[in-house]
Amino acid sequence: MPVYYKGKQIDTRRVDFVVEDCLVEIKAKRGFAPEDYIQTLSHLKASGYRLGLLVNLGSKGAEFKRLVNSPEVKE
Repeated sequence: MPVYYKGKQIDTRRVDFVVEDCLVEIKAKRGFAPEDYIQTLSHLKASGYRLGLLVNLGSKGAEFKRLVNSPEVKE
């Protein structure tokens, strides 16, 4: 996935899937760690996608977390 800054491509990042304009990150571990949220939110912000789905298939059952890339409020 290309990463843009001020309209110019500056880097690329790898994401697991993009489905229906939703970025999907797959994990296989005991549970989500803080860095999993940070990574997914970072990918959302860099890509411009609004929605992300963090999926963990490593616990007893599948875990899902929906993340939203919302613009920061500036006062």
